[in-house]
Amino acid sequence: MDVSVKEGDVLGGTYRVERVIGAGGMAVVVAAIHMFEPERVAIKILYRKAAKSKEVLKRFEREQRTIRQMRSEHVSRLLGAGIFKDSPYMVMELLKGQDLSDMLKSRGALSIEESAGYLLQACEAIAEAHALGTIHRDLKPGNLFLTHRADGSPCIKVLDFGIAKSNDPLRKPEESELTKTTAVFGSPFYMSPEQMISSKDVSASTDIWSIGVILHELLTKTLPFAEKSPDRICARVLNGSPTPLRETKPDYPAALEAIILRCLQRKPADRYKNVTDFALSLAAFAPPWALSSLSRIVAVLPPVEMDLNAIPSVDDEPTYRPALASSVSDEPESPTLYVRPKSSRLPLRKMLIVSAVAAVFASGLFIGMNVRQPAASVDPRATASVSSPAPVACAAPVASEDESADPLKDVPIEMDLDETSPARKQAEKKRAARDAGADPSGLLAQYEASLSQSSGAASARPPASSAPGSASATASPAASSKEPAPAKTPKTTSTSTAPASTSSSGSGSSER
Repeated sequence: MDVSVKEGDVLGGTYRVERVIGAGGMAVVVAAIHMFEPERVAIKILYRKAAKSKEVLKRFEREQRTIRQMRSEHVSRLLGAGIFKDSPYMVMELLKGQDLSDMLKSRGALSIEESAGYLLQACEAIAEAHALGTIHRDLKPGNLFLTHRADGSPCIKVLDFGIAKSNDPLRKPEESELTKTTAVFGSPFYMSPEQMISSKDVSASTDIWSIGVILHELLTKTLPFAEKSPDRICARVLNGSPTPLRETKPDYPAALEAIILRCLQRKPADRYKNVTDFALSLAAFAPPWALSSLSRIVAVLPPVEMDLNAIPSVDDEPTYRPALASSVSDEPESPTLYVRPKSSRLPLRKMLIVSAVAAVFASGLFIGMNVRQPAASVDPRATASVSSPAPVACAAPVASEDESADPLKDVPIEMDLDETSPARKQAEKKRAARDAGADPSGLLAQYEASLSQSSGAASARPPASSAPGSASATASPAASSKEPAPAKTPKTTSTSTAPASTSSSGSGSSER
C-alpha cells in the first residue's frame, strides 16, 4: 500500500502510531497513542496517491467539516486534523465495540426491540445530518457501530461520512464539481433506485431506503433484495419487489412489515416524508432505553405527517415487547473503529487464568504445609474443614518481569499483547506444561497426615523407603521447628513450588 505512515511515526508532535487497524480505497486508519496523556485515538490518513487528487482532498475536507458540525453523541467525535508527509489526516475517538454487520455474523438475527432501539439511536445522527443538508449515502450495518456508555447502556455511532452529499445551497457549486451526473456511490445492497441511476440528485429519501434495508436485515439476517451479482441486484431494485418480512418471519407483526415496505417504495415520494416520521412509526416496537431518542430527533427535524401527540413516553410500555437479549455482548470488544473482535483467543486465556489460579492455590497450600506448620495442639479436623483456604502469601502476586516491562499496562484499553510480545506466548506454554504436572487433589490428605504425625513425634525422621510425597510432608515439621531448610531441597518440594513462581506471571500475562 502507498501508506505515508508506519509504526512509531509521530503525527503532529502528539500522536505515536502503534498499528494499522483498517484500510479503504482512499485512506488507512491507524491506532495511535497520545504521547502526553493515557489516551488512544484512531487516525484516518489518506494514501499518498489519493492525496494528490483535488477531488479526494475536497471530499476529505468535507467529511471533516460535516463531522465537526454535528453535535450528536451518535457520531464519532473529531479530535483534530493535520498533514503528515503531504497526506492529510484527521484524529477521531477510538471506539470500543463492534459494528452491526459483525454482530449479525456472530449472533444471527436480532430481536425486534434490539433492532428498533439501535435504529432509533442511529436516526438521531441521521436526522441531525439531514437538518444540516447532508445525506449520508452509505448507510449499512457495517457503518453502524455499537459501543457502550460508562453506565453500560448501548450507544450506536454512525460512521463514515466520506461520500456524504451536501444539499446546502451555499455549497452547491462545490457539490456539482465533486459529483458528476452519472457518478454512482454506495453499497449496491443498500442503494435506492435513484442512487443506482445517479448519486448526484439523491435526497434524504435515499437514506430512508437504506434504513429500511438495514431493519429487514437486522431482523432476518437476510436482505430484501438478495441476489448473487451486482447486475441482478440492480435489476431487481429497479424493476422488482423486495421480499416481505413475514415471508421469512411469519410470526412478526404486520405493522412492522408495513414500516419496512414503505421505506422500500420505488418512488421517493411514496416513502416516509423524513427520517423523523420513520422513527415515530418504529417507536411502538422500541425498548424503553431507546425512547429518549425520539425527543431529540423531533427537536432537530420536526415530522411532516406524523402526529406529535402520538409520541410514546419513556415510561410507556411498547405495544409489542418480545424478549430482549442483553445489549452488552459477552464477546471481547475491540478498541478500534473498524477491526473485528478477536474472540478466538478467549477460551485459551480462560484456561490459562484457571490454571494459574489452581497453581496459586496448590502452591500456597503446600507452602503452608512445609513452612508454616501449626502447633501440635491444633485440631487437624478444624483445619481440614476449610473447603477453600486462601493463603495470605498468594493474595497479592508480584508483577512479573514481562508485565513490569510493558509500558502500556496502565492504559485502560484492551490491547492484543500476544501479537506484540512473542515471548509471552512461549511463557504461557511453559506455565501450562508445568501446571499440568501439579496434582492438588492429594495435597489435603498429605496435609492431614503430616499434622497427625507431627502431633505424635515431631522430631521423628521419615523412613528411607517412604514415598517422596510423604517424605516431604514429614520432613518439613522438623525443619520448621529447628532451623531453615538446607539449600538442597528435595525433588518433590521443587516441583510443587514451581507453580508459585509462575502464578504471578500467569496472572499478569492474561491481561490484554
